[in-house]
Amino acid sequence: MTVLRKVELISGIATALLALFSPSSFSLILFVLGAFSVKEKLFGLLYLFVTYIGPAMLIAIGSYTHAVRRRASGFVMIMVGGLVLTIIEVIVTFGGFFYALGPWSAPVTLLPWASAFVAVVAALLVRSAEEGTQPL
Repeated sequence: MTVLRKVELISGIATALLALFSPSSFSLILFVLGAFSVKEKLFGLLYLFVTYIGPAMLIAIGSYTHAVRRRASGFVMIMVGGLVLTIIEVIVTFGGFFYALGPWSAPVTLLPWASAFVAVVAALLVRSAEEGTQPL
C-alpha cells in the first residue's frame, strides 16, 4: 500500500470519527438540555445524520473501498461525501452558525470537513497516479 493510499484511508477514518464524536455529542447535549418536543429532537437527530454523520461514513467506507479494495466505487463515494460536506460547510459558514453558537462551535463543524478534504485530495492523487496523468 502506497503512502497516498495510507493517507486516504487514515483521513477517511478520521473523518468518520470526528463526525461521530464532535458534532453528535455537541448536538445531543443541545437536544437533551433544550426544551424541545420529542418530534423536534428526532428531526434534529435526523438532520445531524444527513448533514454530518452520513456523508462522513460514506467517505470512510469509500476510502476503505478505494484504498484497500481498489475499486472505483470507493472513489465515487469519497467524491459524493466530500461534495455534501463541502456544501454543508458553505451553508454553515455563511449562514451564521458560528455567530449564533460562538467561536467554539467552529472546530466542531470544520474538523470533519478538513479531514474529508484531505481524503478527497489523496483519492484524486491516487486516481491520477494509477492512470499516469496529472491531477485535474
